[in-house]
Amino acid sequence: MDSLTVYSTKYDKIRLGRDNDGGYVICVLPKCDGISYDAFLSGGVCNDVSFEEQFLNLNPSLSCTAFDGTWHAFPQTKMPNRISFVKKNLDSENDGSNTNLLEYMGNFSNIFLKMDIEGFEFRILPALGQSLKRVKQLVVEFHTPEDINMHHDYYSDKLHGITNEKMFSVFNEINKTHTLIHFHGNNGCNVHEIDGIKVPNVFECTFIRNDFVPSRERNEIPFPTSLDMPNKADCDDIVLTGFPYTK
Repeated sequence: MDSLTVYSTKYDKIRLGRDNDGGYVICVLPKCDGISYDAFLSGGVCNDVSFEEQFLNLNPSLSCTAFDGTWHAFPQTKMPNRISFVKKNLDSENDGSNTNLLEYMGNFSNIFLKMDIEGFEFRILPALGQSLKRVKQLVVEFHTPEDINMHHDYYSDKLHGITNEKMFSVFNEINKTHTLIHFHGNNGCNVHEIDGIKVPNVFECTFIRNDFVPSRERNEIPFPTSLDMPNKADCDDIVLTGFPYTK
C-alpha cells in the first residue's frame, strides 16, 4: 500500500469538469520554458468533454487530442477547432482500433494526460515506459482488480488477469517519475479492503512530475476535500483518512 501514499503540494488545486461524475481535481503548476503544457491527450471521453473544454479555457494556446473507440459518435463540443477526436482505444499496442499514445506524444516534454479507460490503464501505463516522464501532470481513474472481477462481463477479457500485485507494480513505476497529490474514491462503486485498509473499487488519482515536488511530505487533509464532488450525486462520498491517504 506504500505506493498509494498521497503527498502534499505547495501548488493550488482546482476542480474542472461537470458536476459529479466527469470532473477531476488537478494541480495548477508553474510554466516550463514559458508554457504550461505543450500537449493535451485525453483517453476515454465517451459523451462528455466538459473537463477538456474547461482545461482548454485555462490554456488558450493548447489543443486536445481525445480518444475513444467505444462510442458510436463523438460528443458535441463548443471547441471543434481545438478538440480532435480519434476513434481508437488506449491500449498497450498500436493497430487499427488501439493506440499506446507514443506516436501522439511526439517530441513533447510537458504533456497533460487524462485517462478514464475502464481498466486499460493497467495496460497502457507500463507501455509508456520512459515516455511517462514527459507527462507533466497525469489524471487517471483506476478500476481495481476487485471491480474488474466483480463485473466480469463488463470489462474486456484482456483485463481478467489483472491482480493487486499488477496494480501495485504499476503504481510503483509511476512513483519513480511522479508523485500522487490527490485521491478521490468513486462512490458509485463498492469499497473493499487490502491488508485491512479501505480501498475504493474505483478511484481517481492526480499525479504531478517529481521535479515539482522537491521534498515529499505526507498529505494531512482527509478525502474528500472541499473541492471534490461525489460521482453519484444521491449517495454519500467515500471518506478516506489514515495511511496511505493521510499522515
